[in-house]
Amino acid sequence: MQPTITVSQSDVARINEIIHKIAKSARRVKGITTQAMVFALQSAAKATKPGSGTSLKKLPRKFRLRPIETMPTTYFWYRWITGTGNTGIFRSDSQIRDRKDITRIKRGIKFWNKKSQDWDYIPYEGGAGKYNEGEKRARIPAAGWAKLGWLKTLPALGGKQPDVSPRAAVSTLTRRETANDISLRADNLVAYIHRTSPQSAAIGIEKARNRIEKIYLPKLAQEIKDASR
Repeated sequence: MQPTITVSQSDVARINEIIHKIAKSARRVKGITTQAMVFALQSAAKATKPGSGTSLKKLPRKFRLRPIETMPTTYFWYRWITGTGNTGIFRSDSQIRDRKDITRIKRGIKFWNKKSQDWDYIPYEGGAGKYNEGEKRARIPAAGWAKLGWLKTLPALGGKQPDVSPRAAVSTLTRRETANDISLRADNLVAYIHRTSPQSAAIGIEKARNRIEKIYLPKLAQEIKDASR
């Protein structure tokens, strides 16, 4: 079941009220409604973790990569090498000493083990440093995709294409249109967003309302002033 993220209906109503006060034609209603949705999607993406921007390529490494750390000594990883060149790695509950054919692996790629519901490690024998861009096992799966769940809808509304665009379906856009009005609904399909950023949609709508008010309320006031002369 797709998680539900609630938004303030008063904000939605306020946006619609402003749009229909300002817009004197169906074309303007549709244009301003689309603009409001673009504002909402952009702000929702910024409010969605990780980070506070909309570029996935510019996400800091700590949001894209698993850290490489010295493993705790609750258990030990080793590489063995035979005289014929055969090799492999294994885990031991106790430390093994004084074996020339066995080398301890001290560092590992830290990850969340869903099965044990605890932090775990993948043995790592690469170079020094906390992060390794070239190590596939260190990449966090679907990093930043919750942001994409908002951003990938933008091109269908005349907005900017996100700088990362996976083939996976991360969003849907529902458009209902009549001769005089338009209704838009964007759904973020990335399931983990309800855990990491449950308020992102509400923040997006609130920010869109503020931007629409800032742009159009002065215009409405001027039109009323002009009409009263």
